Amino acid sequence: MAQKLCVCLTGSTIQAQLSTAREYQTLAHLYETRLDFLFSTEASSFLLVSDLVLFVNQLLQLGRPVILTARHRKDGGVWPGDKEAWRMSILVSLAKEFSTNGKVYIDLDWGVPELDALAKELVNASLGVLRSIHSFDSSWTPKDLEERGNGLFEAVEGEARRFIPKIALACEGIAQTRAIFRFGQEKRARGFRSFLVLGMGEYGLATRVLTQWIGSEWTYSTPLQGGPAAAPGQLDPRTLEEVYGYSNLKGTETLFGILGNPLSHSKSPQFHNDRFRSVGFPGVYLPFRTDDLAAGRQLMDDLGVKGLSVTIPHKEGVISWLVDRDDGVAAVGACNTLVRTDRGWKGYNSDIPGFLAPLAHQKGLLRALVLGAGGAARAIVFGLGKMGIEVTVTNRTPQRAQELNEELQPYLPTTLLNLDWTQAPSTTGWDLIVQTTSVGMDGKSDPFDLYEWTGKEVAYDLIYTPEQTPFLLRAQRAGCITINGWPMFEGQGQVQSRLFRRLTPGFLPDITCV
Repeated sequence: MAQKLCVCLTGSTIQAQLSTAREYQTLAHLYETRLDFLFSTEASSFLLVSDLVLFVNQLLQLGRPVILTARHRKDGGVWPGDKEAWRMSILVSLAKEFSTNGKVYIDLDWGVPELDALAKELVNASLGVLRSIHSFDSSWTPKDLEERGNGLFEAVEGEARRFIPKIALACEGIAQTRAIFRFGQEKRARGFRSFLVLGMGEYGLATRVLTQWIGSEWTYSTPLQGGPAAAPGQLDPRTLEEVYGYSNLKGTETLFGILGNPLSHSKSPQFHNDRFRSVGFPGVYLPFRTDDLAAGRQLMDDLGVKGLSVTIPHKEGVISWLVDRDDGVAAVGACNTLVRTDRGWKGYNSDIPGFLAPLAHQKGLLRALVLGAGGAARAIVFGLGKMGIEVTVTNRTPQRAQELNEELQPYLPTTLLNLDWTQAPSTTGWDLIVQTTSVGMDGKSDPFDLYEWTGKEVAYDLIYTPEQTPFLLRAQRAGCITINGWPMFEGQGQVQSRLFRRLTPGFLPDITCV
């Protein structure tokens, strides 16, 4: 069964919410009208219950069920604190008006005496009733979720099994993300078939996409242009569909993802999901923001994730997970790709072939200078050395360059050299100069600004935002061939994608990592 998407309407006027509903009609399976946003402005004093009844009927004419929500500020809404009596009056009026309409839901916060009383009155009504808990205090523990969540589910079971329990909790770590998945899966195993359990914030993103894996009835989404986000971490409907193929997910897809912290600007989900779809591969790839590798590994095991990209700061930490590794990981001491095997995780360093990919057609690369001696530089030095290129490393801290050379030299057929940072700009004869530091991301700084480009070098900067760093711009003006970090990102991603697809019979294109 396909997953359902609820589009949240957060405009400050009825006209704005209607406009958003019509714009997203083809993506929405149901709408949530946030009445609290309608009543958050001075103009709301002119709204009548009759206006709201007409509005809800207009939404229903679009052919989608409608959720009525008027959330108080303490529960993450914007309902004015001095209008609480008005809120209750409106909710009661709307509940009575639509009590026989099976396509209308009303969201009532659990544990609020007045709303609990209203829920009891609606036990025999036809409209759906959500009993909800919202917590923006991210200090909760898995035990807290069990205790409070079990209380809600037991209360709903006692009131009317057709009521829908809903829990939305702020997440500040992947251990909480795991607790939410486990809680929802346990409730589904117990026989609950209609509930909503989700995590808010970046850590909770996977709970919003993997609806069927967690057992939730639907997910919530706020259009970017439709008003403020209804809750932290909600994605735009088009992002859900275009990046993750949300509505077509059946719960049987093979799961992949990226581990890192933070991940909000990662382009990997779009990259990998596009490639999966282009070859008809039944997989979905998600970001799993990870602050704790041990808890992250547990969640990956719980979900049966088959392959992972790994980025800052975990490329070294995940090595402890590995039962096998390629030569790149062994030499460089960094792993950016994990593939689950029958024995456990095998690690690869796809940065190496990814870096080399755009150099495949460059001829006469005999001598290379690498600026920097960090984790990225290690992969670059190893890859170039494996090709037989003479590599010189220069770094502002000479000791780091020396340590890099000493650690990599046993794996390489060529001799690695060091060059003092102050002397490097006056040295010539390089066929390739590779910039591996973060200098230049500001679009203003050039770490090699004293070097005089001859126009014969290939200039390669691992940065891809901005597309043209000052380092590349100076080289380009001198007539050099220039390469930014995007081809490397694509190259390493293509290696990862092929490694991931090897896990499923019928998708077996082979790949050899350097």
